[in-house]
Amino acid sequence: MIIIITVAFQRRSHSKDRQFKKLEGKMERFEMDVKTECKRAFTELQTDMSDLTKDMQGSGIPFQQFNNYAVNMMFAGQTDHPIFDKNIKTPSGSLARGLEEFYALLANKDFCLVFIRTLEEQKMMTTKDKVNVGSLLTITLHRERKMMHLTDVLKVLLAEAAEEAENDNRTKSMLRRTESIMEKLLTNWFLLSLYPFLKISAGESIYWLFKAMKYQIDKGPMDAFEGLAKYSLSDKYLLRENFDPKTITIEVITGEDGSSDKEAKVLDVDTVSQVKDKLLDVIYTNHAYSSRPSIQEIDLEWRGGTKGRGHITLKDHDVTTENEGQWRRLNTMKHYQIPDGAKMALVPRTESGPGELRTPITPPSDYDFIQFHNPDADEPVPVTSPPPTQRDVEEGTEEKVWHLIKVKPAERKKRNLRERALTRAKSMYRPERVISEIYLLQLVSTKGTIQEYVDRVFDALLIMYIPSYRTIMYL
Repeated sequence: MIIIITVAFQRRSHSKDRQFKKLEGKMERFEMDVKTECKRAFTELQTDMSDLTKDMQGSGIPFQQFNNYAVNMMFAGQTDHPIFDKNIKTPSGSLARGLEEFYALLANKDFCLVFIRTLEEQKMMTTKDKVNVGSLLTITLHRERKMMHLTDVLKVLLAEAAEEAENDNRTKSMLRRTESIMEKLLTNWFLLSLYPFLKISAGESIYWLFKAMKYQIDKGPMDAFEGLAKYSLSDKYLLRENFDPKTITIEVITGEDGSSDKEAKVLDVDTVSQVKDKLLDVIYTNHAYSSRPSIQEIDLEWRGGTKGRGHITLKDHDVTTENEGQWRRLNTMKHYQIPDGAKMALVPRTESGPGELRTPITPPSDYDFIQFHNPDADEPVPVTSPPPTQRDVEEGTEEKVWHLIKVKPAERKKRNLRERALTRAKSMYRPERVISEIYLLQLVSTKGTIQEYVDRVFDALLIMYIPSYRTIMYL
């Protein structure tokens, strides 16, 4: 009996030793993975933005003309507003005389105040109606060179609004929203007055910050369907998975003869839509976003194709798409085996015959990005709606679509992005996966890289060293 107990105790002791050694090995691998991620994050923190600086030098900033800037800001998101209709005829006859008399009445301060107060009291007018009236009044008075008149009217209206807010004990919420004609007039007055400040000082810093953020995010993998990125500024949208993508240099064809004078860097894990967006950034460098087509209006052609002949139209989904049961993966550059130095062209999405080459798109050559205020400038450019995301395109399909990570539709509805990422990272241990919190170092890397550009923006916005910009100082 004693011998049996002794043998059982020894076997149990050996079993615990084996479990301890196995756990110790896992902890050592964990420690090595953490060290590797820390070294990688530290290296990325030292990465500068020299490539971005090189691309931006000598290209200028794509400032909108004053007329386009004013109309786009006053009627943001309204593509169907009559002011964008190019077919409106110039009024004549009695209508023209009536408008002239109305302009003369608006030039009278008392009439203008009574007119605005009367409209504010109309219960049938919605917030959108009041905002539109405020913008139309601003355009009318600015067109008639009555900005000083508008300033005097705003002073009276602001004083009345402040007194009313004090009586109703809501001074803290005053001007928090733009729901009245007076508030929209004040907003428009600001955007008109600050245009020189944006053009001479702050606009350049803000544009550099935007380009730096986009450049940094595009350097790493980004899930086209879930919106998670390796170089994110928020842990909510942080890609908590290990990917080691390969950078591919694409020669962008811009000439009808097949010549290419531009290069774009993409990742082998990028989808076709992501590559389209990056090529558009290269082709339309420092052009207005409204001047470039959406990715749904163009196709991506690989000139040369496989074995160096023909051309292939690349798509997010085609007959070669990888299907795993109900899961359908978006096509990537790695899926198409795109080599380094491949030649590609963005072409209009039109019906073409077999083997027929379509002309590559090119940016407008007559775009002037440094013109100053000109009352007789070109007609306003309509505000374009943002392109739909990959999820917007695929949401109506019954199949489960994925790019870099798989997320079940039920899980997508129940949890937000951060919770889903943490759930995946805290699942069963795999040697190639480290603890999820280690990926937070990527946030430090991204924020540290763009910190210089953030400082520039705050310096430009808060250091009011130009006397002409008293708009904010003396509000």
